[in-house]
Amino acid sequence: MAAAEPLTDSQIVIQRPDAEIAELRPAVDADVAQARALVVDSDAAFERAAEFLKRVKGIQKQMIEILAPHIQRANDAHKGLTQLRKEQIAPLEEAESLVKRKMGDFIEAEERRAREEERRRQEEARKQEEERRLQEAAEAEARGDTAEAEAIVDAPIVPPPAAPAPAKPKAEGVSTVKRYSAEVVDLAELVKAAAQNEHLLQYLLPNEKALNALARSVGESMNVPGVRVKATTTVSARGR
Repeated sequence: MAAAEPLTDSQIVIQRPDAEIAELRPAVDADVAQARALVVDSDAAFERAAEFLKRVKGIQKQMIEILAPHIQRANDAHKGLTQLRKEQIAPLEEAESLVKRKMGDFIEAEERRAREEERRRQEEARKQEEERRLQEAAEAEARGDTAEAEAIVDAPIVPPPAAPAPAKPKAEGVSTVKRYSAEVVDLAELVKAAAQNEHLLQYLLPNEKALNALARSVGESMNVPGVRVKATTTVSARGR
């Protein structure tokens, strides 16, 4: 793609070629009406249709040539303004991205700290409960109650309720959202699972670009399980 032309004027004027279009419009309307009425039901009609297509393609070419320079000027103006916007906005977008990343890193660091603190709290509670049980079991053993001592030691340890999640930092006009995404780390494993579990097929996307390329290359001899070849006949015509 060609580089956008630098903007040199503060005012950009794009004129429509209405007069030139008006000269061709009767021919366009007539051809559209004729196309709707045209019936192709014989070899002779096919030949007439072919001649009609050539005339239509010729008018299309004229219309394109009329509009081309005006479209080019509009495109150049659009590219220039888009480039100007990019140049002016890019530093601000960089600053925005940098600060957002730092704020996100802070939130994630706080969440990691809270998880670690919760893990430490749970581990401390478990140790205290084990020590308490060992003490109670020792006392039961001292009383000669071996069965109670064993029951105390073998009973499952119920972890304490999890601490409330820490509140996220807040600032006026700023919100945070945690988004999750998936990453395929073993495509073969996913395909194997989908073959055994139909509900997983929705997570597989066929490579239609590669399949279409193969179909164009080998035609009706294409043989891929689960894929059929489709053939479509198209007609092309050259303008006069």
